[in-house]
Amino acid sequence: MKDLMSHPRADEALDWVNGLGTPEERAAFERDLAKDADLSALTEGLSDGSAILAMSVPQVSPPASLRAKLMDRIAEPSPDAKNEASAPSLKVMPSPREGVKDLSNSGSMAPRYRELFAWAAALAFAIGCGWLWQRQDSTKRLLVSAGERIENLTGELAKAQQSRDLAKVEVNSLKATIDAYQEGVALVVWDAEKQEGVLKLEKMPPIPLDKDYQLWVVDPSHQNPVDAGVVRVDEQGFARVSFKPSMDIAKAEKFAISVEQHGGVPVNAGPIVLLSP
Repeated sequence: MKDLMSHPRADEALDWVNGLGTPEERAAFERDLAKDADLSALTEGLSDGSAILAMSVPQVSPPASLRAKLMDRIAEPSPDAKNEASAPSLKVMPSPREGVKDLSNSGSMAPRYRELFAWAAALAFAIGCGWLWQRQDSTKRLLVSAGERIENLTGELAKAQQSRDLAKVEVNSLKATIDAYQEGVALVVWDAEKQEGVLKLEKMPPIPLDKDYQLWVVDPSHQNPVDAGVVRVDEQGFARVSFKPSMDIAKAEKFAISVEQHGGVPVNAGPIVLLSP
């Protein structure tokens, strides 16, 4: 399973889901969604995650200092009110026409209201920014956590797959049939399902230049041992080679190593020096 969070445009996808970016950037991103299946899948997953987070994020209260400052500004008397309070008190008898307050002078209160509205807007903006930041931060933490869980599950799946594959593998240790090869060590790992294996040799004695070691698979369904290839060792008698028999193997009953003429032979002719039990 491919890790979508490793997509090079994952950050752009997160910004798009959160409504960030210019209209041109968002339009270009949306055009690219139709061309990139992985990016489209990632964006869809982020949208679903954001929808879930929107329902689960708690309401964010404004900072106490900002609320107190706003209330102080509301309670503070306006400049006009201060001037009126400092002026001498005059008793004026209202005329009948002054039964209704003259609203023509109310324009002096407009700047005061605009100031209060500005503070209220600032408060709303601060609350909105705090909520958006918390939402985006929570989204990123959720995605990181999800990525870690996916990585862990992928590792566990790989281990399980490896264990399952190992259960299908046969390991065979070959024993010397001739005294001169008693120190030789041979180990065959055979995967019957894949019809291939690995041979490891150690401390094999040197043989003449016109000879080669050759690996054979003994299968009761074949009249003769099946050729699995020539094996050449280094000066220390070591070799590690992968092999695949020349014919299909129904049951690898035994493995054998013989000394054959240089380049190998299709049918075993030389002495068997190592053989599995």
